[in-house]
Amino acid sequence: MLFKSKYKKNFINKSIKYMWPTAGWKRALKYLSLRVKRLPGSPHSIALGFSLGTAAAITPFYGAHFLFGIFFAWLLGGSIAASILGNFVGNPWTFPFICLINFKVGSLLISSHSSGLVSIELITTELSVLGQIISSIFIEGNFYTSLEAIANLELIPLILLGSFPVSVLAGLLSYFIAKNVITNYQIKRKNIIQSKLRKK
Repeated sequence: MLFKSKYKKNFINKSIKYMWPTAGWKRALKYLSLRVKRLPGSPHSIALGFSLGTAAAITPFYGAHFLFGIFFAWLLGGSIAASILGNFVGNPWTFPFICLINFKVGSLLISSHSSGLVSIELITTELSVLGQIISSIFIEGNFYTSLEAIANLELIPLILLGSFPVSVLAGLLSYFIAKNVITNYQIKRKNIIQSKLRKK
């Protein structure tokens, strides 16, 4: 085929492209920032939605981040589109660091023998169990049984406990940063439009 790429896009190449942006992280973050700034709505609404999406991404409820972000954005009057963009703060590259921070904070809040048992195998196993628990809650409605299952895990309760203050802090910081950036962008854009109208 004419103009066909000589590099075959197999599963591995597609996975690498998904995990690591070909344009680089700097350009990807710049693109995300531009998308947030160009969203319709007031600075408060956009910043609130973005902060709720960011806060949801900090929690260990993997697979339900978007649902939580969208629900609370709808409930509190934030931008749903901004909450979806804010959710991208949690991604395969940041999740290990988020889990570690949440675990450290949770360990500070409550003493546990689990703090000395951290291993990749244990984290992987418990995250898998947590995914099954989340599915049980949303699909089967086994809320109380799921809470008991969470209590029997070693690391996840500490990660979950630590995620609450961390997500609140991350949400507040992202709100004020996003609101400031969006306000300045909208003022600058408004001044440019008014300047062009005067020239006409």
